[in-house]
Amino acid sequence: MQQDSNASTRNKRGQGGEWQETRNGRTVWVVSHPIPGASAKTWRDVKLEVALAKRQAWRDQLARGEINLTKSSVRQQLLAEDEPTVTLIQHTDYWLNNWVKPDYAGDLTQGDERERGKQPTTHANYVYMVERFVRPSRLAKVKLDELDVDDVEAFWREISRKSKGYVMRRKTMVMLRTMVNYVIMHRPRSTRLRWNPFASILAQLRKPVSKVKPAPDATILAAICSAAAGTDMELVVQIGLNFGLRRSNIAGLQFGDFDLAAGTLTVARRINSILGVGVIERGGLKGKDERAVSVKAMGGVDQVTLFGRLLGEQRKRNLELFMQNQARWVGPHPMHADAWLFPTFKGTRKDPNDIYRLFKEVVRAAGAPTYTLHQLRHDFVSIGLRSGRSLWEMSKAADHANSTITEEVYGHITSDHLSAAFTDVGAWVATNTRQDRAATG
Repeated sequence: MQQDSNASTRNKRGQGGEWQETRNGRTVWVVSHPIPGASAKTWRDVKLEVALAKRQAWRDQLARGEINLTKSSVRQQLLAEDEPTVTLIQHTDYWLNNWVKPDYAGDLTQGDERERGKQPTTHANYVYMVERFVRPSRLAKVKLDELDVDDVEAFWREISRKSKGYVMRRKTMVMLRTMVNYVIMHRPRSTRLRWNPFASILAQLRKPVSKVKPAPDATILAAICSAAAGTDMELVVQIGLNFGLRRSNIAGLQFGDFDLAAGTLTVARRINSILGVGVIERGGLKGKDERAVSVKAMGGVDQVTLFGRLLGEQRKRNLELFMQNQARWVGPHPMHADAWLFPTFKGTRKDPNDIYRLFKEVVRAAGAPTYTLHQLRHDFVSIGLRSGRSLWEMSKAADHANSTITEEVYGHITSDHLSAAFTDVGAWVATNTRQDRAATG
C-alpha cells in the first residue's frame, strides 16, 4: 500500500497535481508544476487554496517571461544578486536594509517625507528583535533553502528559555514570517523555499489578549494633578486626560496648535527617539498616514479657560528658559506660534522619553509610582465610555487606527453598559406589564 501511495504521489508531482503530506505531525497541502527535464516545482501550505494561489502566481510570472527555467540562467540570476543571501540572518539583514528601513528625501531628523520603507519606529523595533533573539540563535546560520518546521520549533524553544516576555517572542516570530513571505514573493530567485514554516508554528501560538484596563481612580488622578501643579507637567497631565494624546504627539505640540478662540487643538506632528538616529519629527498619527491631522474640540468654556491659563504659564516658563540660554537657543522664539510647547534648553523639540521621565517623578511624588503617562490616555477613553460615548466615538477621539482596537481593549466597559441596559429594560417591562395587568384585571 505504501508503494502504491508513493507512486500516486510521484504521478501527481509529475503531472502538476495536488496532494497532502504530513510533516512533523502537521498535514499540509502540496501542489506542483511539471518541468520537463527537471524536478517538478512544488508549493506547500496548510490551506489548499493558498497553495493553489502561489502556483498560479508563479505560472503568471512564467507566462510573462519573468521566469527562465534553465538552470544556467537561474544560476546567473543568483550570482547577480547585489548581496549574497544564503542563511536566514543574511536574508533578514537584506530585508531590513532594503525593504523595512525608511528612506527619506532629505534629513530624517527634520521631518522630511518618507519615500519608501516602513515607519522608523517599526524598523527600530525589528532591529532590536533581530539583535536580541535572531542573530545570537542557531537559526541565524540555517540556510533558508533548508528551513523547516523543526528549525522554527527549536528557535521558539530557544528564545523561550532566554525571555519570559511572550508578546515580544511572538512578535519576533511574526516578523520572521513576514521576512520569509517577502523573500518568497519578491526575491524568489534567491531561494528554493516556497512555503513558510513560521506560519505553521504561529498558527499554534495563542494570540495575546489585551489586558482589561482598570477604571480611572479619582483619588490617584487628583493626587497626580496636585503633584504636577505649578510645573510644565500640569499641562502634560491635562492634555493627556482631556485629549488622550500619546507622548509622541504631546512632544510634538506647538503653541500655535491651540486655537482658544475656536476651542480646538490640532494634532499634526509627533516626535520619536530612534536608536542610532536621534530625535526625529514626523507628521501624522500612529497607524495612519504621515499627513494625517486630528482636530480636537475643547469641551466648553471651562476647558478653554483651563488651557488658556496653563498655556500662559507655560509660555512664561519657556521665556525664562530662553533668557537663561539665549546664547545656545536655536529654536523659535517662545512668543512665536511655531515655538515648541515643551522645548529643550536650546529651544528645540524635546525627546518624548525626557517628558516621560519628568512625569514619573510627578507620579512618584503623588504616591502612584506605577502610573504611566500612557495610562492618562486609557483613562481618557474609559471616562468617555463610562459617560455614555460609543466605542466608535472614542475610537475617533483617541485616533485609534480602527475601532477594533478600541473594542479589544475597552469592550468590557460597553459590556457593563449592556448589562445595565438589559436591567433597565427589564425593570421597565416588569413595571408596565404589572400596570397592564392591573388595568385589565
